[in-house]
Amino acid sequence: MATGEAQRFIQDVQATASLAARLRHALDAGELVLFYQPQVDLRTGEVRSLEALLRWRHPREGFIPPARFIPVAEATGLIAAIGAWVLDAACRQMREWVREGLKLESVYVNVSPRQFALQDVVAMVEEALARHALAPSRLGLEITESAAVSQPVQVEQALLQLRMLGVPLAMDDFGAGHSSLLRLAALPFDHLKLDCAFVREMPNSPMHQALVRGIVDMAHVLGMPTIAEGVETPQQRDLLLRLGCDLGQGYLFARPAPAHTATVWLRAGRFPAPKNEDGAG
Repeated sequence: MATGEAQRFIQDVQATASLAARLRHALDAGELVLFYQPQVDLRTGEVRSLEALLRWRHPREGFIPPARFIPVAEATGLIAAIGAWVLDAACRQMREWVREGLKLESVYVNVSPRQFALQDVVAMVEEALARHALAPSRLGLEITESAAVSQPVQVEQALLQLRMLGVPLAMDDFGAGHSSLLRLAALPFDHLKLDCAFVREMPNSPMHQALVRGIVDMAHVLGMPTIAEGVETPQQRDLLLRLGCDLGQGYLFARPAPAHTATVWLRAGRFPAPKNEDGAG
């Protein structure tokens, strides 16, 4: 290894170790928070579920993007402790919404591929549900397409157990990975989430429209409603509706918001309208 490459490697290792130490402190110090974004019925406009999204609110640097710290958490194994915290926090919040009688089917939490390798996800879910006296149907899990195919036996067994518990399961980012149709049909998912790239390209691409229609039709044959991510404009929403998509999530409906703001929206029975015509906030 050349001297310059060695120095860069050492710098990268040191930067990762430093960020991991700060992230470990953030978890202990209560700097991690959950924001929530609605998943909306495209036909009725009704909010069906919320997705819990992890944020790191640093006291001096402000919000640190998940794309910066999640890979470090996965590489260092911190994702196990962080994932357990996210699950517990989401269940606690959902229990409060249930107690208040707010109209909401479930809250969805993302599960990292590394979590299946590092911990017993099924036991963790069971414990969180019991701790907060929450019905399994109130907690949904989102697993990326890549996670579902990277550790097929381990993940499939866990998903089957979660399905038997009654926990809703959604395959996230479908179309970004390499799932075969046979593999998809064998996995016990309840919903299929379209990768946002399809939604972004759809208005100006008949090919992407055809792909979306094909995915939606395939999912419906398998008994899975579809959720489109990254819906930002009325045009995208109308196209998705015409192509048969069931639910939408994105800035057109609402930006991710902290629990107290989501509570206000749920009490009012509506989420804020877009700030301008094209749906961008």
